[in-house]
Amino acid sequence: MKYKWFAFNLIIFALVACTTNTATPAAPTPVPPTSTAAASPTDTPAPTVMPVATNTPAPTETPVPTSMPAACQLTATADTAIYQRPSTDANLFGTLPAGEMVAPTMRSDSGWLGFDPAVAQAANIGVFRLRWLPPDAAVTVTGACDALPLAPTIGAQTCYFMALSDAAVLDLPDSGGNLVTTIPAGGYAAVTGRSSSDWLQLDLADSSLVLRGSGWLDPALANLNGPCDTLPDASP
Repeated sequence: MKYKWFAFNLIIFALVACTTNTATPAAPTPVPPTSTAAASPTDTPAPTVMPVATNTPAPTETPVPTSMPAACQLTATADTAIYQRPSTDANLFGTLPAGEMVAPTMRSDSGWLGFDPAVAQAANIGVFRLRWLPPDAAVTVTGACDALPLAPTIGAQTCYFMALSDAAVLDLPDSGGNLVTTIPAGGYAAVTGRSSSDWLQLDLADSSLVLRGSGWLDPALANLNGPCDTLPDASP
């Protein structure tokens, strides 16, 4: 009986011992850290510069050159009379010898052609510098003579004042007179008389101004062309 009890206790003890003797777990094996390479920054591409569109101007058309008319020229075929003004009633200036050539620069409304004779002419200005060939002159004509500018109409035997500078025209033959008008430099006016104090009476209708009436010019300004030595006496 004792032997059975002893065997029973021995079995119980063995079961308890097996139950309480727990195995110690193995230490974990360290895992080496994995090195992660840092990512290199990606270069940002530079922006592409777009060319700015420019307006290309349209090509300019080259104008077609126009032919200029040939200059007017006269060549005398025989000795030809030259007049001081465009009228046979004017004084003779001289003769254009046969074979000589001149280049007119103006024409009259009656067909006369005026040219500068290239001689000293004192203080003559404008149309009064020209000498004239009649329409029936013995000359050959070349060039565009019909295109010459028209000369102003001037009297064949009229005395004219020629203004070298602006000239005051007064209503009386005296420096105290009132201003009527001013003839600009290069202008002219017909002289119709002379006062006792030598002031010149001007006809403004026969002038570069083409005005009505008359006026008086200081004799100190006198610059005359034409038959001016025998002017009639005049008074206001």
